[in-house]
Amino acid sequence: MAAMDATKVAGCFKDRTILVTGSTGFLAKLVVEKILRVQPDVKKLYLLVRAPDDAAARQRVLHEILGKELFDVLRAKHGADFHSFIQEKISSLAGDVAHQNLGLENTRAQQLFEEIDIIVHGAATTNFYERYDVALASNTFGTAHICQFARQCSHLKLLLHISTAYVVRLQKGQLLEKPLELGQPLKKGRHLDIEAELKLANEFRAKFMKDHSGADSSQKLEKVAMKELGFKRTMDALIVASYEQRLPCFITGSVLDSVLYAVNYLLLRGRLTEYHSKLNRSLNYLMSTAKFYAPYIFFKGCFDDTNLRTLWGTTGARHGDGYIFNFDSSCIDWRLYLFNTHIPAVLKVAADMKKQGRA
Repeated sequence: MAAMDATKVAGCFKDRTILVTGSTGFLAKLVVEKILRVQPDVKKLYLLVRAPDDAAARQRVLHEILGKELFDVLRAKHGADFHSFIQEKISSLAGDVAHQNLGLENTRAQQLFEEIDIIVHGAATTNFYERYDVALASNTFGTAHICQFARQCSHLKLLLHISTAYVVRLQKGQLLEKPLELGQPLKKGRHLDIEAELKLANEFRAKFMKDHSGADSSQKLEKVAMKELGFKRTMDALIVASYEQRLPCFITGSVLDSVLYAVNYLLLRGRLTEYHSKLNRSLNYLMSTAKFYAPYIFFKGCFDDTNLRTLWGTTGARHGDGYIFNFDSSCIDWRLYLFNTHIPAVLKVAADMKKQGRA
């Protein structure tokens, strides 16, 4: 294999127009910064973000992407010219991959069909507890819409889809890197009808909204559902019936015991039940969360990285510029990374979410 150098890699982006989805997310944000840093002669980066209009999209790009510490190197490099550089290279688009033509107006879509050279698709929900209809619309149909969009781009050179390792399901042992044919199921003998799944999710949501018409937003609907589910899972039906209907099924023993029970009931009246219910809801939530994430935390597969190592073998220190596009994970000191980078970052994000009332 011929040697790969950074100049040739960076040269692939020179004078190219690139569409990036999911740029407010972790990986796509890194891609945007990397391209601008190693190839300032990129023609244009279109960043598709969910927003009601282009003005709101620009604000999201400014605050959620360009305003981050990640771009401090570029800010230092360009100095006073940073904002003019960004204005020239980046254009924000209000849209959503969950819709056909990415939710763009027809005239804007037609314009992009003639301009786009490369598409980097990183838009997806990474919330494992996401509503089924939202996950299908974003992660499944979103990818289909990107493919449909890409087919209409006259000068497209590359479509890069950023995904996760979890598409391999819960497999064990060595996992080879091999292509999955279009329409081929992950599990033999099992076919998943995506259209039917979306229909099922929409019907369930419609019924839920009908049954809970008093809740006027999806967030409230979710809260109502979780509240009902929590009570059903944590409250003993007999205790609930006893307190609500004042049944004397717990009154046993002497007459004095009956009096004490009556006095305690009047004084505490539902407080112990409420306290018990709250603790059990928290416990059940933690247990269900642990059970849900266990397959990902204790993943028993080992990914074959032969192709990656072969590619890395064409670059590296002997070429003098391998560090610019370093993808050799063996150089990572995981202990230092976890204690100096990962854990502090998680705590910072948690603190920011708490300030914003999202914790």
